Amino acid sequence: MVDRLHDAWTADFDEKSQKKENQLGGVDRQVERVAQASTHSDAKVIPPSQIKIPVDSAGVSKALENLQLLSRAINPRDVPDIKIASVELGPVLRWLVDIFRPSSENKVVIFDESSAALIEGPIIAGGRTILTLGPVANSEKRTALELVEPVTYEILTSKLRSTDPKIDFGNWSALRDFVVGTKKMAKLVSEPRPSQDESHKWHKQVGEAAELIKHAGIDARDWKLITLASFLFERSKDFDNAIQLLDHYAEFTHGNDRAEHEREARLEYLRERRVEWAVASALQERRGDGTVFTTTTTALAKLPSMVAARKLHRLDGAPRDKIKIAIVSGANPPWFGLDRPPDPVPVEDFLDHYGAELAQVVRALSPSADVMFVPVARRESGTFSDTDLVSTLEKLTNTDAPVILLPFGPLRGSTMAQALDRLIETGHLVVVPAGNTGDQTEFPLAGKILAAEAVGPDGRRCCYSSQVNGGLGALGELPTVDLTEAGTPTVFVGTGTGYAAAALGAIAVESIARQRTLKGTALREALINAAHAPIEAKNPPIARVVIPH
Repeated sequence: MVDRLHDAWTADFDEKSQKKENQLGGVDRQVERVAQASTHSDAKVIPPSQIKIPVDSAGVSKALENLQLLSRAINPRDVPDIKIASVELGPVLRWLVDIFRPSSENKVVIFDESSAALIEGPIIAGGRTILTLGPVANSEKRTALELVEPVTYEILTSKLRSTDPKIDFGNWSALRDFVVGTKKMAKLVSEPRPSQDESHKWHKQVGEAAELIKHAGIDARDWKLITLASFLFERSKDFDNAIQLLDHYAEFTHGNDRAEHEREARLEYLRERRVEWAVASALQERRGDGTVFTTTTTALAKLPSMVAARKLHRLDGAPRDKIKIAIVSGANPPWFGLDRPPDPVPVEDFLDHYGAELAQVVRALSPSADVMFVPVARRESGTFSDTDLVSTLEKLTNTDAPVILLPFGPLRGSTMAQALDRLIETGHLVVVPAGNTGDQTEFPLAGKILAAEAVGPDGRRCCYSSQVNGGLGALGELPTVDLTEAGTPTVFVGTGTGYAAAALGAIAVESIARQRTLKGTALREALINAAHAPIEAKNPPIARVVIPH
């Protein structure tokens, strides 16, 4: 059963990864294959034990029923019958004398009001062990099942510890958790898929099975069990737990390169699936109050690349008063649901699509950003000229948005320079991308606007980024969400100085949120002064949030 589940889920993971690779086009990302778990399925079932009074056989059968799944994973071996007898405190002295003699007969003796058990004979590793049964759940004596269960699991734990390959669960309760969790899992997958109305209940039950297997994996320090529990948490749509398991218990890979590569690939997949599931759920709610946009950017903010960007640029992600930022590009994307119920259809217009991506970057990096979409005037063919762009910029001179993101370049010509100059004179900070030619670029009003050059997480300029005198470096590869043709949310990675400009816009917004009087030329100078010095002379200074003294 475990093999079949791993095979099915691995195939599903590979299929989704392949689709993502096909959709990514030029984005160069490689997803590693997830390994399949392996168990032995050709082993004999442990024969039922012969139990004597005061333990009833019905209780034993119930305990052994829980072991049938795992017993197939044990190497074939003749297992003698177990004789169980209860004794009072008096005969303990005789057993203490016998403990120094080798035992040739399998015995299980319950001591002292059922608080401990002596297990001895060939059936237990080392020939003899004393098992502490722990406190009774109530004031009454233990039931037959409460006596047999820990003893049986302790014997099986001992045998698994001595098999090849060795499986050490650490203690009998960890093995019990694994068996019970596996049994729950087997029952769930053997039943028909639940309806939409019953899916919440099904997810909860899968999560309960995952929780049991998780505890078993932690106690056993077994990476395969951790992986299985993570798979189950994913199926229950509990992506946080699925990710935390693989993240927190990486040491269980024991330095195995293949296991570590698979862990990293699986983590990337799960983190993106968490974003996609959150967005899909928000779309289903059909709320027109910006819930989809907020959910999307909140989920994106948890991705490692966004976390790295916030760290690089001194963005803390704390909620503050909203600051407007105008993005000159396309119209408000229908699936964001900002002013009407979301329409889950993919955005086909290039400028609309571009603006949607940049808006996500800005909000994911700065929750204070109040994004305004400013569509560029276009002709019937869908194209626009410098004249169209200048016309759009002229309408922004009276906007109350202190930051204007103009994600086009290179910007040349006297008419363009005049339009930009008017925006600057009216107290706006204009942020533009440096361009993606990889060469030195001349900008009109380079000393008044703020150009963004693309850098990597290490602060070095990306090979495609143009260079502008007075430019600041910002991370140029950041994740966004787009809808496929089927309307399915999918995470993609955007690359270019346009995304760096969006990051720089978020830095400007966050700086104003901390100091409301900081705007226009003063804001530009403050950002330049707050920038981190380049690690090498050929790289740009790294933009950082302005922290008021």
